[in-house]
Amino acid sequence: MKPVTLKQIAEELNISVTTVSKALKDYPDVSAKTKVELKNLPRLLTISLMLLQLIYGPRNLKR
Repeated sequence: MKPVTLKQIAEELNISVTTVSKALKDYPDVSAKTKVELKNLPRLLTISLMLLQLIYGPRNLKR
């Protein structure tokens, strides 16, 4: 599995790469809502992957 980039995270949340970087460093000028969304993203992506595996089966999702 390839590492996730800041750009991919930013695209998923519809925010800038700079905002992702600042949120990860806990800058005070990033909203609490954005920080929460960023922290919840791995859980949401895991749930999405699990749902896809249930629908299509794990073998069909391999690259």
